[in-house]
Amino acid sequence: MTRRVIAYRSGSHFYVSQEFNGDRAEMRQFNPKGCRIKTDWVDIPPMFDGVTTLEQFKDTVRRVETLYGYKAVPVEAEHDLPVTEEVWMLSCGALLVETRYGSSMVECLAEVAKEYGFKTVRDGDYSITFRAKSTDGHWVSWFTIIPSLKGARHIKGNNTDQANIWLGETRPDMTPERCIAFFEEINHTLGLFGEDRVEPSEWIDPEDWQIIANVHDAYTDARYTGKRECSVTRAINIQWDTDGQDVALPTELDIPDGIVDEDEISDYISAVTGFCHTGFQIERSGMHK
Repeated sequence: MTRRVIAYRSGSHFYVSQEFNGDRAEMRQFNPKGCRIKTDWVDIPPMFDGVTTLEQFKDTVRRVETLYGYKAVPVEAEHDLPVTEEVWMLSCGALLVETRYGSSMVECLAEVAKEYGFKTVRDGDYSITFRAKSTDGHWVSWFTIIPSLKGARHIKGNNTDQANIWLGETRPDMTPERCIAFFEEINHTLGLFGEDRVEPSEWIDPEDWQIIANVHDAYTDARYTGKRECSVTRAINIQWDTDGQDVALPTELDIPDGIVDEDEISDYISAVTGFCHTGFQIERSGMHK
């Protein structure tokens, strides 16, 4: 079970949530029938998008506590961040991984690079540049990761053609499976999900992938593009019961994977906003129910 806390920096102090142990998917592996958590962690960071003030942070943490079935615990100021499995920090209106077991993201990414035979150049804890051997045998920069930025802004650099790295020639050990595992490690380390994920197609040239994977067209290989078949469930036409309060609430919500039963969806809708409702419709993969 992954142990996580959520933090907000204010001057020299940190406001830290209670520890969230695992998520719905992890809990169901241990106790399928007794799982009280109503969401997976992948759905938590988007809840903090646009959150900038301490009060907004505290309100959103309370919503997360509700989804976890936890009793609300006041968020108090602390001088230091706790050393736990994952600390997620609110940064510029986005929730990002700050540390893992006390190590910064740059330190963790350096370990990933070492595991896969790449070198790195670090700029403190701000950024880290991955370096690989070019076709003429020199170490050259491939891409730079800035952990404090979200999603596509995380990485800047060149693909393997532009950097003259050509992994298909210089790194025969980087099989398709190993390339995928490499980028999966980066995504896991940075806590990237969905559209924010880093895919091989961004940093490996298509012709290079065709050599690596022995395929005729890289863009027809799902391993390269990262395109995955998935079904989407949404609650639509939600009728909120705000008890007369003037509150702006969404009429549609994406439902996390694993929440299928209509009663569970109903509970999730109320838990994620903190308001009751009088009804909704379910849309699954474009079909209405």
